[in-house]
Amino acid sequence: RSRWSRRSWMWRAGMSRSRRARARATVRRLCARSDSDHLEALQATLPAAYATSFEQFRPVWEATVQAAEAGAAMGGEPSTILDLASAQGEPACSLARRFPRAQVVATDNEPAMVAASTERGQQLGLGPGYSAQEADLRQLA
Repeated sequence: RSRWSRRSWMWRAGMSRSRRARARATVRRLCARSDSDHLEALQATLPAAYATSFEQFRPVWEATVQAAEAGAAMGGEPSTILDLASAQGEPACSLARRFPRAQVVATDNEPAMVAASTERGQQLGLGPGYSAQEADLRQLA
């Protein structure tokens, strides 16, 4: 039954016979891969995906820095800032620039993202108060 509905969908979508054959071959190839293969392939594409969407999150970083500045105005500057799931190091880098005396730690569970965050901190000239570390949020309790 699923075979018929898949063919029916392809036919309704106006796919040519050769395109339907390629689509069926692709589905068979993808279904033959294990979950770990799919996960590895996804993880390999993450750095490039983050790089292409990096700047679109700038308004979120800026709002985070503004909120931290408002909090600092009421109670003094923070001594420690922890950015969970920081990816490429934002808003941690922006916070480290705004609060240079604070110890800022950016965390992510992907080693590639931790490396990108460390590199970004170095490019921005952030001092020893900034660090990036690998951390799995599922381990926090």
